Amino acid sequence: MKTHWAWISGISISGLFFTGALLLFLFWQKSVSEAIPETPESIQIVKKTTMDFALAVKSNDLSLFRNQTSSAFRKKYSQEVFDAAFSGFIQQNINLMAVEKYQPILAAAPAITKDGTLIIRGHYDTRPSQIKFDYDYVLAGDEWKISGINIEVVPVN
Repeated sequence: MKTHWAWISGISISGLFFTGALLLFLFWQKSVSEAIPETPESIQIVKKTTMDFALAVKSNDLSLFRNQTSSAFRKKYSQEVFDAAFSGFIQQNINLMAVEKYQPILAAAPAITKDGTLIIRGHYDTRPSQIKFDYDYVLAGDEWKISGINIEVVPVN
């Protein structure tokens, strides 16, 4: 009889462990999905990021943008590295200020990775070129901060 009880007890403990793990997973899933900004908020985040970058380019000072990124981004990319990557916008006198009049078009719904990175991809339907963006963000306090950026101006055929 004791063996039978131990076996049932083992099932109960395993069952409780499985149930607990399932509840933790469901709670995590719910908290992650609740953390994803709704589309209007995501669009505002993108517009702010793009305008901040456009203003930095217009001011010929990319540090204005880099200083607003996440601390991890600033540690990973020095000002010199950031300038080298994006100075072409300044050298070519690319005016991104026109995006202020446009709404970004998202390529897909915003998503959050397992490590908590918010990913927003899309473009601005400007002419004669489109402005494409790939932005990654991390939550710093109650604000999404850039943790990765790819922005390019692509001629429209």
